[in-house]
Amino acid sequence: MSWPQVKIIGPPDGLSHRLVLLVLGVLCVLLSIVPIASGQSISLFGGLPIMMIYFWALRQPKTMTPLIVFLIGLFHDFLIGAPAGFYALIYSLIYAIMIAQSATRMRWVFETAWLGFAVVVIIACGLTGFVGFIFIGYGSIWALIINNLLAIALYPLVSFIFEALNLRVFAVVGVDRP
Repeated sequence: MSWPQVKIIGPPDGLSHRLVLLVLGVLCVLLSIVPIASGQSISLFGGLPIMMIYFWALRQPKTMTPLIVFLIGLFHDFLIGAPAGFYALIYSLIYAIMIAQSATRMRWVFETAWLGFAVVVIIACGLTGFVGFIFIGYGSIWALIINNLLAIALYPLVSFIFEALNLRVFAVVGVDRP
């Protein structure tokens, strides 16, 4: 049995593709706040929004726009009660790093992408820790570290799912460069 190929009508960097990425980002944020156990601040998919932004900024930089990233971050802020712009800023910085990296026109090699993701997660963890803990008094440092280590460990599985979505829905093979 094979998966059906669903193609979205419109150009690859059109509004319909951007709306699909916005909805996917909202779903990733919703999954990211589900804790592993009741009363825990550790989530199995806590890094899912970062994975989504990283993957799509690397694979589809024309489609994943700064506005989509900012809206995903604002949604995350409002959903968890963080100050408006907290995750929007962190996600926007991750996006900026990815756009700068994609400008180098590196070949798409999974190991390179995974290593790059680990670096981006460490940067995001540092930013979240600095801004969150110093200025907001936000959460537990161990929960943040565990969530980010889980994100690095789960990136291969999640990127496989995103790549299947890229091939089935967007019907795009390879990397779309600006």
